[in-house]
Amino acid sequence: MQLLRVLGLSCFAFTFLAFSQSDSDPIFAPNVLHTVRITIDPNDYLALRNANVDDKTYYQADLVFDGIVMKSVGVRQKGHGSRDPRKPSIKVKFDKFTDGQTLLSLKGFGLKANTQDASQLRQRVAMDIFKRVGIYAPRQSSAELFLNGEFFGVFEVDEDVDKVFLKRTLGESNGNLYEAEGLPSYFFEYLGEDPGLYVPIHFSPESPDSPDTTALVSFIRAINQSSDEDFASAVGAFLDWKQMLTELAVENYIADFDGIAGVGGINNFYLYQYKGTNKFLFIPKDKDMTFGYADQSVFERYDQNVLLRRAMNNPALRKIYLDALMEVAATTGYEDGWAIRKIDEYADQIRAAVYADPNKICFQSECTNEAFEYDVFGGKWFVATRLDSILDQIKDQQPSTALMYEGGIGDALTGSPVLTPNGYFSIYGTNLPTENLTVLINGYSAALLYTSAVQINGFVPGELATGKVPVIIRFPDGTTNMIFGNVNNNNP
Repeated sequence: MQLLRVLGLSCFAFTFLAFSQSDSDPIFAPNVLHTVRITIDPNDYLALRNANVDDKTYYQADLVFDGIVMKSVGVRQKGHGSRDPRKPSIKVKFDKFTDGQTLLSLKGFGLKANTQDASQLRQRVAMDIFKRVGIYAPRQSSAELFLNGEFFGVFEVDEDVDKVFLKRTLGESNGNLYEAEGLPSYFFEYLGEDPGLYVPIHFSPESPDSPDTTALVSFIRAINQSSDEDFASAVGAFLDWKQMLTELAVENYIADFDGIAGVGGINNFYLYQYKGTNKFLFIPKDKDMTFGYADQSVFERYDQNVLLRRAMNNPALRKIYLDALMEVAATTGYEDGWAIRKIDEYADQIRAAVYADPNKICFQSECTNEAFEYDVFGGKWFVATRLDSILDQIKDQQPSTALMYEGGIGDALTGSPVLTPNGYFSIYGTNLPTENLTVLINGYSAALLYTSAVQINGFVPGELATGKVPVIIRFPDGTTNMIFGNVNNNNP
């Protein structure tokens, strides 16, 4: 066995992300519990809190964000099934009554009450996972909201998916942006050539108000009418399969039942058509109803959804999806891995404010501090058990011709099967790639020192805690392979 005879070589590492999304914007600084103050006429607030789902009336208010004063902004209630007049979610438009007014380049944001999430952090963690695996997703942060001088509760600050978001992430913003509408139920069926059968009832135009829907209708027709032989290429003319199936993999990892594979039809995503092309991009939305049932099928409701059913019946596309699913599992980690530490980080940040929140709501009922702690624990339990459930569901589907030997990872210096954080590891196998690969240990990227067809050497990430950890290699062709290792962290 080669151990570390190559330690003199320069270290190289690969990032798991295909791109970088900056959190430098102070509004979404993840390590800050922000302060938002809204001053509004009491009668206007009463009208806002009692507004029905079709009422889009904006009311004039003043807003202060972390000391930055914004005069005459527009506010209205937002949301559908999550609405509760005792703690309404609020949509803010900075330029509604003052032309051109922005807050650090933003035209607005959402203040989400999280009345369906006692932990107040599921969407933050979910969107972090999307971004961690290369999916364009809106940013979030947490804030204490003061309404007319009184502490009103903990809210989530949500980035709008609008032209500002599109320009920041894609470098363009003049294409067609649609929001998928969950009701009435729709599963990508072809309903005919009339655009009015799809827009706005199933795909609500966000910008422009009256888009050219030719490509959208053609996209849906291809989903339904292309032959099995031509399906992947015909639909691939309208989307990036890797991007779409990776987004789907995240949704299914987090057990989302109200997204692309929604229980009542497609819901909670945006569809963006790039300017001057027929290509569409899926963008996730509203992921607070997640991290619930750790044994949920990774093929949930695919029989109902035409796009997903046909994709999963295509062996090549099914393989892309399963590899993406393993990537997602790799980046979230296992017990005491990246995602569990992220949950703890966010919970510690907001705990005192949540305890003091006078308007805690959980699914139309008053919420308790115990419910907050229970949901935080539940999210961590989900992450700690979800990987085993996924592996059990796909155990008969080998993701790659390359193979890491079971138990074939250990300390490169001593030969021990136990890894030490900040130490060195060796992985043994057959047909291993020698370049352009990524190794993740419990969700953390490992810097590599040496690769061959039978052995990989590298540094053990220092973030690891004692226990069983998943080790995943992502190969150049996008496929993955996983084994488990053990870590002993003797640091005091």
